[in-house]
Amino acid sequence: MNSKVCPECENDNPGSEEICQQCGYPLDEILAAVEDENDGTACPNCGKTVSESMKFCDGCGHRLEEFTPVAADEPEPEPEPEPDPEPEPEPEPAPPISASPPVADSSPDEFKLGVVEGFRLRKEYLLYKPEMMLGRQDREADVFPDIDLEDQDDGFVSRRHAVIRVENGIVTVEDLGGENGTTLDNRPIPPLKATNVLPGQVIRLGKVGLILKIHTQSV
Repeated sequence: MNSKVCPECENDNPGSEEICQQCGYPLDEILAAVEDENDGTACPNCGKTVSESMKFCDGCGHRLEEFTPVAADEPEPEPEPEPDPEPEPEPEPAPPISASPPVADSSPDEFKLGVVEGFRLRKEYLLYKPEMMLGRQDREADVFPDIDLEDQDDGFVSRRHAVIRVENGIVTVEDLGGENGTTLDNRPIPPLKATNVLPGQVIRLGKVGLILKIHTQSV
């Protein structure tokens, strides 16, 4: 049982007494101080009893609350890097350019002469050689022209009347100086001189008319 020491006369009184038995000093204030002391908390540094509501010891200044360190702000996690986009497929390489252009079908045009004036109309003669003679056959004179026009008139065509040539797709006719001459579209051509002939033009030797045509080859 707690005792009460009188602050006035220092008499030790029982704890139940409210007045000092020796000097009559009121002991209620002492009881309140004792109760406050019993309800306090001992400072872990100096041992002094202090109120539980106090945060620091009033004797030594020691911090009475359990120190709870403030957690530092955690750094925000860095965003994960976005995955690299898938590489686009490389374009297919262009085919190599050939040093020389493709060779087209360079077979030369073939020509033929069609009879438009003479005894045998619509007869055709193919120009199958680069150079061919036009005239009238004569066995006795050993003359055999490539294009024999003996059956086309009454002898106005000379034995060696003209030469027709085909070179690089160009057709020319040359009169060999016969008596009856040669015309191209009714215009006389000079003898012994090659003259260009275009498809559709008519060559006349004597009374025989021959039109130049392009011969289309069947595939």
